[in-house]
Amino acid sequence: MSAAPPANLPSRVTAPINLAARLSALGVKGSRWAVALSGGPDSTALLSLLLEINPQTEALIVDHGLRPESMAEAQRTTAQARALGAQTRILQWEGEKPTTHIQVSARQARYRLLGEYCEANRISHLFLAHHANDQLETVALRAERSSGWRGLAGMPWVSERGDITLVRPLLDVMKGELVSHCDRQGLSYVLDPSNSNPRFARAQLRHVGGDLARYVSIQHENARRRQQEIAVLSALDGQTYRVCVSGGYATVLREALTQPGLLRVMLGLIGQADYPPNEAQEMAAIGRLQKGQGLTLAGSRLLCRSEDILIVREPAAIVPVEVAVGTTQLRWDRRWLVRGKVGERVEPLAGHPWRSLAQAKELDVLPGAARAALPFGVGQGVLERRWSPLARPLRQIFEINEGNAPLSAKS
Repeated sequence: MSAAPPANLPSRVTAPINLAARLSALGVKGSRWAVALSGGPDSTALLSLLLEINPQTEALIVDHGLRPESMAEAQRTTAQARALGAQTRILQWEGEKPTTHIQVSARQARYRLLGEYCEANRISHLFLAHHANDQLETVALRAERSSGWRGLAGMPWVSERGDITLVRPLLDVMKGELVSHCDRQGLSYVLDPSNSNPRFARAQLRHVGGDLARYVSIQHENARRRQQEIAVLSALDGQTYRVCVSGGYATVLREALTQPGLLRVMLGLIGQADYPPNEAQEMAAIGRLQKGQGLTLAGSRLLCRSEDILIVREPAAIVPVEVAVGTTQLRWDRRWLVRGKVGERVEPLAGHPWRSLAQAKELDVLPGAARAALPFGVGQGVLERRWSPLARPLRQIFEINEGNAPLSAKS
C-alpha cells in the first residue's frame, strides 16, 4: 500500500462520499464523461463513484512508456476498470522520451493525450482524481517557490482546457479516505513507483512530511479570493474589455489597466503561455502602457491606441506545424481548431499575401497585428478555424459551496 499521508495533516470524519451532490453544486451536467485512470486508489475510487452516477463513463489509461513494464501495468489497470463495468482506452506516449524534467514532460504529454482523445470523441468532461493531500502539497510547493497569492489558491475544482471541462471533485477528500473506500468496496488497485521515488519533488515532500496543516487556511483564503476576482472580471466582460473570437485578439480600456488581475488574464487568454507574467512584470507592463509605450510580453503584443490597448498574439512566438498527409482537423497555436483542408504546413499569416484570398473582405476588417497571427496553410490560404483557446483563465471554480457551507480541506 502507498505511503500514508503525513500525520500532521488535518483529519476529517470518514463518511460516504456524496459525489452526486458535489457535481450538482459544481454545475456538472451531460453524459459524455471520462476519467483519467492511473490504476491507483485515488482514480480507482473516483471511477467507481462516477460509474454509479453515469455507467457510460470511460476510463482513459495513459501509458507513458517510461518503464519496460508500463504497458503490462496499463493492461492490468484496463482489466480492473472493465471488471467495474467501465469502457476503457489506453493512450500511448510515443516518440523519444526526455532524460530531464521527466515528471513535467510526462504530465504535459498526459494532458495532451487525454485532451486530444476527448476532443476527437466529443467527451465533454474529464475527471481527475486529485485529492486534499495533492492540493495541500501543491500549495506547499508553490509557497516554497514564492508563488503569488493566486498560485496559493491551489488547483481549481473546475477548469476548461479547450472544449473539455476538467473536474477535480475530490479536492476536500483525504487520500486515506479513498484508500478506505477501495478497501471497503473490495476494489483492487496498483501503485506507481514514482510516487515513492525521492528524485521527484512531490515524493520528497511526502517523505519529509512537511508541515502541510498550516497551508490549509492559506489555500482556502486564497481560493475564496481567487473566486471573487474571477467573478469581478467576468462581470466586466464587454464593459472594460472585449475579446474578438473571430480574430483571436482582445482590447482593454486604458482606464481599466489597473483592475486587479485583468491584464494577466488577457495575456493568458491571447498568448496561451505556460506561465503568466508575475506581479512585477505585470506592474512594469502597466507602467509602460500608461505612458503610451507598447511592448511584447507572455507571447503577446500589447499596442497602445487612442482609448484602449490592443492585445494580439505575437506571430514570431508561434511555431509553424508540419502536418501529416490527410489531416483534416488540427489544434493550432493552442488557440484555434482548424478543420478541412489543412495542407502540409501551417504557419502565421504574417508575410504572406492575403488580399487575393477568398476571405479578403473578412480579413480586411481585422487589426493588422491580429490578422498576422491567423493560421495560414501553405498552398491553402487562411484556414477555416474556430476560436477554442486551450487555457480559459476565467472559466475556473476554486471553491465549492453547498448553501453557506464551503467544501474544502477544512471541512
